[in-house]
Formats: sequence, C-alpha cells, structure tokens
Amino acid sequence: TIVLLGDSLTRGVGAKLEYQSNMASTICRPGAHIDDITVEVSKLGDNADRHVVLLVGTNDIKREDSVNILKKYRNLLDETQKIRNRKVSVVGIPRRTNLDNFDNSRRIGVNRELKVMCATLNVEFLEYEPSNNRLARDGLHLNDLGQNELGLKIYQHCGRFLV
Repeated sequence: TIVLLGDSLTRGVGAKLEYQSNMASTICRPGAHIDDITVEVSKLGDNADRHVVLLVGTNDIKREDSVNILKKYRNLLDETQKIRNRKVSVVGIPRRTNLDNFDNSRRIGVNRELKVMCATLNVEFLEYEPSNNRLARDGLHLNDLGQNELGLKIYQHCGRFLV
C-alpha cells in the first residue's frame, strides 16, 4: 500500500493517486509544518507492506532557516526509521511562484541537502519542479494538471517497490 502523508499539497495529489490505485491512501494536514507530520508518522505503527511518501515543507520555507528545516527533516526521517515500512520516500519542496528569490534559493538548497540526507538513510527522494501552468493562482498549490502530474510521478515511483 501507498500512504501519502503531508500538508495541503497532498489533498489534490492524494485524490489523483487514490484514483490510480485502490492501494493508496492520503493523510492530509492543511497548514502542517514538518514537525506536525513527524507527529503523524509516530502514530502510524508497523506495516511491512506500506510505502510512506512524505510531501511537506512548503509551509516551513518562509519561516525557518535552512539549518532548522533540515534538522526537522532529519527528525521526521528518524521517526520513519522507528517503524516498519516497506519503503519511505520524500518529495522535495516543490517550486512555487509566490516566493521571493531568497526564499526560493533556500528551497533549492534545502532540497539539495535533503536529497543527500535521504541517500544516507536509504530513503528515496523525488524531485518535483512544476511549471507555472501546473500551479494554482495562489502560486503555492497545484492545479488539476499539477496534481495529476505529481500523482502519476509518485505512482510510477512507488510501483518499482511493490511486490
């Protein structure tokens, strides 16, 4: 099974993922920060057939510096290691159009470091850089095209690990 867990970005993406597979479910916490999703992960319990996909961080990028964001990701990934899962994957913080250059550059740096962190912990990392026509008017959330695109990307990624 695939469990997509994260902030408001997971709502639409999760719906598309669940449409593609009856083995997918979504836990969406609108407005959630990385620490909030760490708490949700701690509630999961063991499931050796589960592939956890984490999509969180976009609500942290404007409020925290890179060092703190990466510490929070490390705590999140450590929490996933405490329970049995078939696999854990992290979607990097997607591009958004409502960030200034400084915050966007922080996002890019965090994703680069997060990718390295994931590799050292045997966690898969998915990058998603949506084009402008995949973003909603608010510049943060994905529109229908973006939700479909990321949902399909996650589905294809997870398919490699299903037995």
